[in-house]
Amino acid sequence: MGLIAGYDELLELYIKLRKAMTEKRDDLPDPDSKELVVREMRNGRQSMNVCFVKDDKITIALKFGKISEEKFYPDYPQNEVHLLNEIISLGHFLQMAPGCSPKVLYYHLDEKNGPTLFLEHLAGFKQMRWHMARDGIVDEVANQTLARNLARVHAKTHRITLPEADFKMLRDDFQTRVELRKSRVDMLCDVPYVQKDYFTCSKAVKAEAKKRIYDNKPLRSNVTMLKKKLLEQEDCLVHGNLHPGVIMVKDGVPKIFNNDYSFVGPIAFDLGILFAHFIISYTQHNMIEGKGKDKGKRVARKVVDGIKDIATCYLEVLHGLLPGLPENFDATFFADVAGICALQLIARTIERTLFFEIEEYKHKEVALLDSAIKLLERPENVVDVGSFLMIALQLS
Repeated sequence: MGLIAGYDELLELYIKLRKAMTEKRDDLPDPDSKELVVREMRNGRQSMNVCFVKDDKITIALKFGKISEEKFYPDYPQNEVHLLNEIISLGHFLQMAPGCSPKVLYYHLDEKNGPTLFLEHLAGFKQMRWHMARDGIVDEVANQTLARNLARVHAKTHRITLPEADFKMLRDDFQTRVELRKSRVDMLCDVPYVQKDYFTCSKAVKAEAKKRIYDNKPLRSNVTMLKKKLLEQEDCLVHGNLHPGVIMVKDGVPKIFNNDYSFVGPIAFDLGILFAHFIISYTQHNMIEGKGKDKGKRVARKVVDGIKDIATCYLEVLHGLLPGLPENFDATFFADVAGICALQLIARTIERTLFFEIEEYKHKEVALLDSAIKLLERPENVVDVGSFLMIALQLS
């Protein structure tokens, strides 16, 4: 069997394999056959099985396993709404910046087992997050390419670029799933500001949050204003959850996926989220002591350079494609980036979802919270990437 025979056979095979795995049966296809290679892979604490269906022209990876909150790559969308949102968004991303994301080969709505998305198999690619956190690699070419691709998507879907009717069609593509946008904004602007016992952050973070966030009326007022902007401002199509874990890299080529939270929103949203995670990576490497201290400092400096590269390349392409932007665009843009970055840092710190990056350095969570608060208290002081870094990381 090959892909030339059609996707119906592929789907039938996939369902058979997944059913066999669910029931722990032994009658899987021969792993040594010319058509199939089945082997176990690991993704963090989860294990999964990957079936490579081989053909003369193309190879794709079908991943099957228990549907859970922990996602695989390519991930299973949480439900049909997420699946449809991701497919539509990936289509726009690939149209506006060809090659920026893996191709969608096929998708399947399975009411019993959950939705599944078959994406182009990115053999040899590695998560940008792992590159930075575990390997200490900051890929300059990949960062610059990522920035240019993101700028192309933002510029070509911007209300300035598109005719009014086309922009309305773009809005309508995502308006039917507006609850995804709302839930994403709630995660940033509501959940972290309700004091909950189930938050697993340290006592020091909880005390700092109570003193400097929960009872800080001016800061809470800024959060409210940002929430209104995130819910109402419609500049262009944004990814919605752009962090290094949803960017795959190989030889300087980045691929963006996991677009299920995409919406038409503020143009600064994606870089705000992305830079928050770069700050987490910077903090991780900058706080290393002992034998690895010198290397950690070098990697931290490269992370800072990565933020500068992304900001510079992004704005260069954006201004080239959108000559009609207002004169004060950069200052307004960076103020919004700072605010959104701060919201993400606060959410990650208070909800204790920083993953493995600073697992060994929990005592440094207060430093991340401090960076976020400084950005959020006076985002208008951020007018460019230099002032952003100066306030967020206390860099000169």
